[in-house]
Amino acid sequence: MEEKIIGGALQLYLKYGIKSITMDDVARELGISKKTIYKIVKDKDDLVQKATEFFIAADKANIEQVVNSFSDVIEQMVQIGNYSCTVLKNLNPSVIYDMKKYHTETWNFFLNYKNTFFYEIIYNNITKGIKLGLYRSDIDVDIISKFYIGQIEVIIDDTIFPTPEYKFDILCREFLTYHMHGIATNKSIKLIDKCIQQLDK
Repeated sequence: MEEKIIGGALQLYLKYGIKSITMDDVARELGISKKTIYKIVKDKDDLVQKATEFFIAADKANIEQVVNSFSDVIEQMVQIGNYSCTVLKNLNPSVIYDMKKYHTETWNFFLNYKNTFFYEIIYNNITKGIKLGLYRSDIDVDIISKFYIGQIEVIIDDTIFPTPEYKFDILCREFLTYHMHGIATNKSIKLIDKCIQQLDK
């Protein structure tokens, strides 16, 4: 029941944003009483926190699966970017705004995840790519890793890329190409382009 409630709430938040979804909405969507929900969580803040923890656990497992599935650093980075874009495509942009404004502790919790686990994944990939001569040796790995993390959030910022003027799939491809070309050596450009092109097949 706990997983049903938290997972169900998460799906509603991802689709409609956090602020607009009440505890009544969650109960109605899941076909249960609010009393049942309050046996699992104290209040909406607690539900948002637990839903975020649920999201992070799944996200971490999925990213680790991508990392373990592709030993080639270029394929790995492109697939991580593609996965992240898939997640963002199904995310209501107001989720981030709502979390920042109304659930600050949970937002800081999420930021810590991005700035530790996700940062480490990107940092390790770039470091390995430099050693293999596939990525430029003159880049600051720390800065580029943080650029990468920050750019992902920009993609869903409707004030920068309003829909339907900007198509999400095109934004993602441009983001991946921009990032990968920025760190690539002459040795890896063709490999990168081939890998990105294969995403559309």
